[in-house]
Parts: sequence; structure tokens; C-alpha cells
Amino acid sequence: MVIIFFIYVYNEINSLKTTKYIVKSDKIPSSFKGYKILQVSDLHNKSFGQNNDKLLKIIYDENPDIVVITGDIINRRYHDDKIAVDFVRSITSKHIVYYITGNHEVWSSKFHELEPKLLQAGVRVLHNEYAKIFKEREFIYLIGIDDPGRGCYDKTEPKYTEKYLEKVLKKISDDGYKILLAHRPEYFSCYVKNNIDLVISGHTHGGQIRLPFIGSIFVHHQPLFSKLSKGEFNKQNTKMIISGGLGTSRLPIRTFNIPEVVTIILS
Repeated sequence: MVIIFFIYVYNEINSLKTTKYIVKSDKIPSSFKGYKILQVSDLHNKSFGQNNDKLLKIIYDENPDIVVITGDIINRRYHDDKIAVDFVRSITSKHIVYYITGNHEVWSSKFHELEPKLLQAGVRVLHNEYAKIFKEREFIYLIGIDDPGRGCYDKTEPKYTEKYLEKVLKKISDDGYKILLAHRPEYFSCYVKNNIDLVISGHTHGGQIRLPFIGSIFVHHQPLFSKLSKGEFNKQNTKMIISGGLGTSRLPIRTFNIPEVVTIILS
């Protein structure tokens, strides 16, 4: 029985799936109908196959318009950015890549070493700023905020999330369609309050350990059995999509929770 369990766990953490979402909104410009965004989140130094070839094949086959990396590409407990840097270099050779920090980049205190390598590889790192993406003279906003971490879940994090988002939105005067890259889904109410149209988030790993018919048991900084673990959520005029992520943290275990790449198609 123990052997069967370990075989199951090994297969679970080394498998890959693609989860697709269609996002509809009257605010999406007509030229962006069918625009594909591929999300990579919470890799945590994990490699799927040699040089991440299995993960890269999915990305190449999906052929997205842009790739967004929503944090935790490294693991703070054993900092080695070679896997991360080699991975992003392989993506930027074919696709435009945007990146935001997660709590592991912040907590590692070594992002100052990783960031120049990402920039050199051609990654656009969004530090509480936005990119205006044009297509056929129409545009959408892609906003990226830093992870608010100041320690192990410091109580000031919500304040910093508000501050970061407010800083960016002050620079946006148009009523264009706003997509927010934010590592932390637990601040959904803040994103809703600020009238974000679409939030793309990660951080939760889908709870890592999930049970059939129940879902996640534990998600950091959230109540037990929280629903904000992965999937699609709607509140007022804001939609949030949470990736279940690719890697693990603390325990190297995932159950009923295959690592996923998320693709979002605007419609």
C-alpha cells in the first residue's frame, strides 16, 4: 500500500495538464477577440522532463499571444535560479513574457540576483506598473503588482497590496480593459474594489492536497477548506482565475491536483 501511494504521488507531481478558460466581456476590444494568454505559476524550481522539455512543449503547442508568469518561479528554501533562467530563456526565444514576483522571490532576499538574468533573457518584469498592449490600434492594460510580503505573512500585506495597486491605477486614465497579474488571490476584495476586469493569480498550489468532492484542505493565509484555491471566481464586475500551479512547497506532495498550465482566451 505504501509503495502504491508513493507511485501515485510521484505520478501526480510529475504529470501536466492544461486548463482553459474563455473570458467574455463587452469591454474587450474586438481586435482582441481570440487573444490567448498562457499562465505559468509557482514552478518552484521544478523541472518537467530534461530542461523542462515537457512543459515547454505545452507552451509551444498552445502558441499563445503572450506568456505571463505569476510568481514563485524559484523556491526560497533552496535558491538555485538556473532552472528558472534556462526555462524563461527557452520561452522568450518564441514568445513575449511578462513576470511578477511571488512571495518566494521576496522572502528569498535574492531577487536582486535573479531579476537581471530575467531581464537579460528578454522578460518584462512588472513592478507595480502596467503595459499597454496594442493590436490593430486597440489596446488592453496588463497590470503587474509585486508580492506584498514583508515576512512570513505579515499583517501589513493587505495595506501594501492596496498601495501597489493604487500606484499603478493613478497612471491609467482610460476605461480600457484591465488585466491584473497578482500573485495573491486572498486579496480578491481589493481587486474588486478597484474595478479590475480580470485577475490572473496563483500562490495556492490548488491547496496542494485536495480531496474528491471537498477540494482543498489548507491554503496559506486562508481559512480551512477555502474555495479560493484554484479555478474561476466572479464578484461584481471582476473575474479572477487562480492557477493550481506547477510545483510544491514544504511537502513535495500533490493529491487529486495535477500541476497545470492555464490558458485564457479573451472573447
